[in-house]
Order: sequence, then C-alpha cells, then structure tokens
Amino acid sequence: MKKTKIKIGIILILSLFFIIMCLNIYKQSPRYIIKDTVMWYEKDFTIPLFCKKVKFEYDKKSGNYTGKFAISEKQKDSLFDNLKEFNERSVNVTNSIDKYKGNLRDLDKKTLNTTMVSYNLLYKYYFKKEKKRDDIQIDKIYPEEWMLENCDELIAIYLTEPRYIKDSCDETVLSDYSNLINGKVPRCCIVIYKDKTGKYYFCIKRTDYSDWDGPDVW
Repeated sequence: MKKTKIKIGIILILSLFFIIMCLNIYKQSPRYIIKDTVMWYEKDFTIPLFCKKVKFEYDKKSGNYTGKFAISEKQKDSLFDNLKEFNERSVNVTNSIDKYKGNLRDLDKKTLNTTMVSYNLLYKYYFKKEKKRDDIQIDKIYPEEWMLENCDELIAIYLTEPRYIKDSCDETVLSDYSNLINGKVPRCCIVIYKDKTGKYYFCIKRTDYSDWDGPDVW
C-alpha cells in the first residue's frame, strides 16, 4: 500500500512537471507571442492552430518580432474576417470616445482599453466609397525580402497598436497599456498575400520603428 502511494506521488509530480514544461514551451511559441502582442488588451487574435511556420525571428529583450506562416485558403478567410471585425470594433469605440462629452476618466475600462486596428490599407475611401489603391509597392512594405517573396496578390494589410488616450488638461495616459519600446508605442503590421503558385501566407512584424520607418502604405 505504501509503495502504491509512493508510485502515485511520483506519477503526480512527473505529470505536474510535464504540464509546467509544456506551458513554458507554449509561452515561447510564435502562437502565444502573437496572441499576447497583436491585440494588446483583448488578446483575441493569433495565428491559426495548424499553420506552418516559414520563419520567425524574435527579440526577447525588446519584444519585437518578424514572422511568416503558410496558411490554407480557409485560414486566410478566417484571418481576414477576424481583422475586419476587429477594425469595426475599433472604429465604433473610437467614434464613441470622440462623441463623448464628459470626462474621459469616467469611461469604462473596456472602452478605453480597446486595441486600435486600422481598416484594410489596400483600400482608400472617398465619400464612403471604397477604392483599391494602385500606389503600393510590394518591396516597400517590409524591409525583409523573404516576407513577401514571390507575391502575386496582396489580400490585406492591417496595422494594430495599443490605444493611448490623454487628458486634454494634464496629458495623463488613461488607457492601461504602458509597455513602450525605446520610448515609442509598438505596432504590428499584418499582411495576408497569395504567391505566384497560389499559396497563401500570413506575415506579421511587431516593432517600435526605431530602425525602420514602416511601409509606404499609410
């Protein structure tokens, strides 16, 4: 009986050790890193579960990274729909803040802490009419040549960043995010594209733009 209890204890300890090890491995994975940084407040966006990593470069000290993943057409559609939904939420929150006449400090945290997500930067809007841009140079989007290699069609370009709201009187930051990189607000530049063989890719770069001015799309 005593030996049985010892065996059970050993199994439980090994199981706990295995769980902790798996969690540590997961926290260092691109999926976790992206989930923790693209949507600063909501944490509800990440790469598809079974997409193939092409390349992922991560700087632990700054938190900056550059990644590229091969995705299926279905995963492409899902990512695109998610980004569109997040943009709509961001716009609605921004409009509600702009129209708010009271003290911004009185707004609830859910409103203040909503990640800023741009519209699809492949398009411009004139009097609420959508027009696809023809001035985007593919080789100017990312400094890394391998990110948009053999690009045939750009499908989406999105920018995400934490929301910073400052009081007009004392310039106090009202949103919770304060993790600046080199004194600057970090951003994530996301691109979905199709290459010349018909394969789809998801590319993302998180940076404070300290060594790069960003793509010529905004």
